[in-house]
Amino acid sequence: MKTIKLLIILWDKFWFRKISSINLRAFRLLIGVYLFIYFLWSFPHLELFFSNHGIYSTFFVPNKIAPNIIITWLIYSSTLLVCLLYSLGYKFKMVSWLMLFLFIYYFVLNIGVKACTYEKLIFLFLLINALSSSDIIENKPNKLVSAWPQRLLTLYIVCFYFSTGLYKLLVPAWHSSLVLKGAITGTYGSEAGYSLLNLGLPNIFFDMSSWALIVFELVGGFMFFSKKYQKLFFLLGFFFHLSVGIFMQLPQFMILPCTYILFVCSSDVQKLFSEFQNKINDFCLRKQPG
Repeated sequence: MKTIKLLIILWDKFWFRKISSINLRAFRLLIGVYLFIYFLWSFPHLELFFSNHGIYSTFFVPNKIAPNIIITWLIYSSTLLVCLLYSLGYKFKMVSWLMLFLFIYYFVLNIGVKACTYEKLIFLFLLINALSSSDIIENKPNKLVSAWPQRLLTLYIVCFYFSTGLYKLLVPAWHSSLVLKGAITGTYGSEAGYSLLNLGLPNIFFDMSSWALIVFELVGGFMFFSKKYQKLFFLLGFFFHLSVGIFMQLPQFMILPCTYILFVCSSDVQKLFSEFQNKINDFCLRKQPG
């Protein structure tokens, strides 16, 4: 019985003890900025992607026609505004659910046809933020909140990286340059990817790159918890996802570096906020006349 009680106490302490809200608020800010850029990216092709000029039948909903141009522009403009409000935390308890609803709307309308992993990540992050919105609604530096949203998010990121690394480890094709070369010249391949191959680099370069990626994904998520090595692995993760954006035209995976802030010590995050605020104040003072 004592063992069971101890396990219950440890479980409760891990998931529900009170922690600073600063990491979740920073995460909310980054996700809001990410979503603003994510939707703004579609601006040149808005009518093709989200109106009845380009879509006849919406995803998952047969025989339903996409909205006309005027409604499409109204919804799109509102979405960009909601992204900004989301990042600022304005009336977050309402805006967080509205942002989730808008993403689902665009997913059903067209985004879902791509069936990419980053869409599931966006949905999960928006859902968790919406469910915990009452905790991170206030922008108070010393506000304490339940630990479960941050715990859940960090554990998911660890599992996500580890599972993708384990998959690559168990697939022999990933042990050589075969899959990596195919990835940068396949469906999502970019001119930068072809240029890289045209450099005539030896196969050992791509072989080592494949193994480096596998090792990073297997251990990276766990090392995010290490104060000694987390900055190094944050940097490696950032450049890995940046390279995916450059060589595979999938910049959407930059949503993963947005989660790194959740692993940082809350006091360090508070220092970042304070330094950023001081720089803004200094900039405003310099711009004042006289």
